[in-house]
Amino acid sequence: MDLLKISSILALTYSGEILIMQTNPVSCLKPVLCLLLPIFFVIVLKAAPGGLDPTFGNGGKVVTSTNGFSTSGVVALAVQPDGKTVVAGDSANFFLIRYNPDGSPDNSFGTSGVVNTPFANGNPSSIRDLLVQPDGKIVAVGTTRINNLSSFAVARYNADGSFDNSFGTNGLYTMTFTTVPEASAILLKAAIQNDGKILAASGSRIIRLNPNGTLDTGFGTNGVYITPSLGLEGNLLSLPDRKILIITSVYFDDGRIGKALVRLDDKGVPDNTFGKGGSAVIFRNDEYFAARVLALQSDGKIIVAGNYQLSFGLARLYPYPLRTSRPSLLAVARFNNDGVLDTTFGTNGFSIFYSRKYDLETQAVVVQPNDKIVVCGTIYNLMNNRFLPQANWDTDIILARFGANGLFETDFGLNGLASTDFGSHQSEDGTVAGLQPDGKIIVGGKFIFTNTTSYFLLARYLDQ
Repeated sequence: MDLLKISSILALTYSGEILIMQTNPVSCLKPVLCLLLPIFFVIVLKAAPGGLDPTFGNGGKVVTSTNGFSTSGVVALAVQPDGKTVVAGDSANFFLIRYNPDGSPDNSFGTSGVVNTPFANGNPSSIRDLLVQPDGKIVAVGTTRINNLSSFAVARYNADGSFDNSFGTNGLYTMTFTTVPEASAILLKAAIQNDGKILAASGSRIIRLNPNGTLDTGFGTNGVYITPSLGLEGNLLSLPDRKILIITSVYFDDGRIGKALVRLDDKGVPDNTFGKGGSAVIFRNDEYFAARVLALQSDGKIIVAGNYQLSFGLARLYPYPLRTSRPSLLAVARFNNDGVLDTTFGTNGFSIFYSRKYDLETQAVVVQPNDKIVVCGTIYNLMNNRFLPQANWDTDIILARFGANGLFETDFGLNGLASTDFGSHQSEDGTVAGLQPDGKIIVGGKFIFTNTTSYFLLARYLDQ
């Protein structure tokens, strides 16, 4: 059973907790602000979309101790075609665990389901993203240190967790930049193209590797694309035509910093047929959209999910004393495949979910086969924790679902919102998500018990 937050639509009042912005059926020019009743908890007696899957782990949840090898929780997750799930955590080594479809460790992978491999002569290394190739091999990207310099690191594993010696040098590929800041020498995201080539993105660069783990020098400049903007957000999509979609930070004409979609062609050159000169600004009215993650719908339209900040006028309704910035909202936007905002989606291209009692942090987005959109992240309960240091605030996993047209889906969880709490004095962060072959949603993250020890966390949710 799961605790799900539910509510009913009312008029805007100071005592309300959650605000949803939907299209006004009378006028499509202005959003209707519908306030939901203060959140309360109920026990779900019947499995429903958005409820925890009782056939997975312990009532839909799996918590795994890493015996000190990783303190970050799950930072990367990839679902295999057979329903098994591979996860990775931040560690001094490349550290992976694979789970069976029922949530038990897969003993055919590594040692009792665990692969813990030193990288580059024992230097500190860590994974930031995973992908599973069509042949079942697993690619991990992240960072290591070579000659005391932070370096790009890519490893490929066979299906049993052993290094694939046909890739790079004994299964490993590294690249060191002497002029790149330490924080930028970390590969954050990976994608595989339909010709088997591997893309990996850091905060300022994209590299492409051939299927054998050598640098593809025909991409960008000698295998590397360097962003001319303020930096990449680490998001990376390989499109069916092998074009590449990324999110970057950019300066607007008035000096403000915002986000933009950029599309590159197969050679790593900006695609001028997309947006304006290869990029499309992500901005709504006079308010900031912190775009974080990308996904595609079946027709090729682009889903951008992240966090959205209210204008200062509406933010003043936020009553809690620890609020030092504008409230953070779950937000989704949709662009046509030519880089133009799709105004038929949500309200003029955007759908937003707002809570005045909670801060909502978007971490992942998945698009279901029916093109519905599930946003996963972390919810911070400000009301219950406002007298505690921020580091000790209680957090829970949150999922929200939007229809293919961007309207908030009330048939997911209860009234469209699902939140999973592992108990009092415990915090859970939802950081990554994936879809299993049967359509169930699996979320990975971090579980902290009494603010002392971090564990790997997995939760699986029903699709229908």
